[in-house]
Amino acid sequence: MTHSKHADAPQSGPWTEQYTAQTVEGTESDAAVMDCELKFHGEHQSALDGAGSNGDVRFAIEGRYERESGALRFRKRYADGDTYAYVGRWKKGEFTGRWRRVNGAQYGRFTLKPGAMASFDASSRGVQSLFRRRAKSWQKLCALDLDAVRFDGEKEMLSLLLADEDYLRELQSFHAEKDASDAKTLQHGTLTPGRVKLSARMMPALFAVLDRCKRALGLTATVELFCINDASLNAMVTTTSDNRIVIDVTSGSIDTFEDDELAYVLGHEIGHAILGHLDTMRADRGNTTGITSLRSFALKRYQELSADRVGLLCCPDLKVALRAEMMFTTGVRRRSAFGDPMSFLEHARKRMDEVIPPNVSAEGLDTHPYGELRAVAIELFHRSETFHRLRDEKGGSLSEKQLEAHVKRIVKLMNPTVLDAKIDREDVAELVLLGAISVAEATRGTSKSEARVIARLAEGYRALHAKLRALSLEEQQIRMVELAEVLALALSYVDRQKILEDMVLVARADGRVSTREHEALEGIAALLGLGETAVAEVLGEASAPLD
Repeated sequence: MTHSKHADAPQSGPWTEQYTAQTVEGTESDAAVMDCELKFHGEHQSALDGAGSNGDVRFAIEGRYERESGALRFRKRYADGDTYAYVGRWKKGEFTGRWRRVNGAQYGRFTLKPGAMASFDASSRGVQSLFRRRAKSWQKLCALDLDAVRFDGEKEMLSLLLADEDYLRELQSFHAEKDASDAKTLQHGTLTPGRVKLSARMMPALFAVLDRCKRALGLTATVELFCINDASLNAMVTTTSDNRIVIDVTSGSIDTFEDDELAYVLGHEIGHAILGHLDTMRADRGNTTGITSLRSFALKRYQELSADRVGLLCCPDLKVALRAEMMFTTGVRRRSAFGDPMSFLEHARKRMDEVIPPNVSAEGLDTHPYGELRAVAIELFHRSETFHRLRDEKGGSLSEKQLEAHVKRIVKLMNPTVLDAKIDREDVAELVLLGAISVAEATRGTSKSEARVIARLAEGYRALHAKLRALSLEEQQIRMVELAEVLALALSYVDRQKILEDMVLVARADGRVSTREHEALEGIAALLGLGETAVAEVLGEASAPLD
């Protein structure tokens, strides 16, 4: 069969590459995505060239496409000299094949599809529209009022993130990669070591629990169960673009949990699916500000609480849910070791009064709330009018407003204090001035030329400058740490680098940068999370000749 007369022959324009990478050790990466522009030349479109980018790194493409056979061969060359060889074939409207780094150990498979990755509308309005469409599609498959069961804090945090350009940009890449790996989710037609697709005949009791969950939620979506040969207590969920739900349950969970507890576990995973939690992601790839990253992790913690509510509705016994949480939290499986699950709740309430919110970023990078906090949140939901209304019952001692207010107080115990910090221009000006003072005083006090530079930096902040000058050295140093902890998370890399550049102006004011001034600059760069080479880079740029 030839391709010369086919309407679906490849055309010049934007294309999207989806690829996986492997090493000689056999480790395979998740699907990744990049944009490129391809141009097919000649009567038979035999010559091929193009360009694109992988993140911020540009590459050029040069090769051949044989239209008659559909064969594709090209080389991708990056600006740093790395070269990759591609061999593929045109079939069903796309190119598929294999690639290898030339003379290197990396290799993998690829798919080239017409159209840009950017076809995903990454504007706030576009993403909100996408989420609304997906929410409606899940609601059609479920009798449970999804908006009512969702924790208000989740809605509010998602709203903040959808107004954040950094997060929207990351969502664009995330959804392109999610679409690329969508077909791999179910792994139909393949045998995977340690992972078995289950059937009702293989494990009737587990599927009876699943049916119970689906009835409790009025769920009509297809749910498939897989067992992973793993002794840990765990379960995971994925979804596909056609709204199939795939739950992986470890053998340890199936062996350990009783049916009522498994209803809580499976209900929790179904909750993640029907509440659209798999459409959001953690911003942890270093491409966003720290605040964005911390908010994305907070969103994941809030989503866990929403999914817990769905799990409880499937259970729906509070003691059973608390016992499951106790086992997940402690890892203990021997039931005779446990007392009344309500004692875990009592312990959890006491622990809440002892928890101090973290004030550094690393402590905010948890995707799951602490087990004790989840226990308290579950009990609050169980006592709420919302829980009883969703079960078509009368009762509940907490109104919707009271429930959400209590749970918001709980989640703040895991949030770094910076998430509630209010950042303004004066905070930035204060850090710049403190840094300038520190650099100027590093070598035999502030010179006249340094004082003139600082005076320019202090324009509009004279009173603040005078106040800072009056502080002791110790107070100045501690205040710098307090400000930098917040600003290093809230400001972009470019904004933080600008702060360092202002301080370099002070250091260079008298024509040279002393060893002690250099040390002061490096200390400030470290506080701002700018990296070990930031000072050298800024000093190099500062001394470069003008164009």
